[in-house]
Order: sequence, then C-alpha cells, then structure tokens
Amino acid sequence: MAEQVYQKWCSHCHAPGIGHPGTQRLEWSFGKDRAVLKDRTDLSADYIAQVVRNGRLEMPSFRPTEISDTDLDALAKFLAGEK
Repeated sequence: MAEQVYQKWCSHCHAPGIGHPGTQRLEWSFGKDRAVLKDRTDLSADYIAQVVRNGRLEMPSFRPTEISDTDLDALAKFLAGEK
C-alpha cells in the first residue's frame, strides 16, 4: 500500500533524476546524497508525516481527504525505513 501511495502522490516530484522538482530542491538544499527521498535514512516517520500534512517551502500540504491518515502512516513508515 505504501509504495502505491508514494507512486500516486510523491514520485512525480521526488523520484530520482532531472525533472523532479522535489528531488532537485532537496539536492540544492542538502546535496546529491540527500536528494532522493526514497534513499534517505535520516528522516523519521513523524517528521515525514508532519511535512506531508503541513507542507514545507515549495512542497504543498496534503489534506486527509487527499492522503488518509492510514495511508500517510504507511507512507511515512515506508519512507523512514520502518516496518
């Protein structure tokens, strides 16, 4: 489920490579080794969930009507490397 949520809501901005504004923004801010969201190991599930709900810089917020709390919990744990 989490991979599907990521593909639907996140990958168009945060996938690797040129043309993904979220990845490019993270690279500009933190360097190439911290640019690809799925490759990061330094983000907690709580932090990811907070950013998804509230947005950060250019990233918009996502309401519970867009990403349910259940889906967000799964997504945040997936990206944080939790099971």
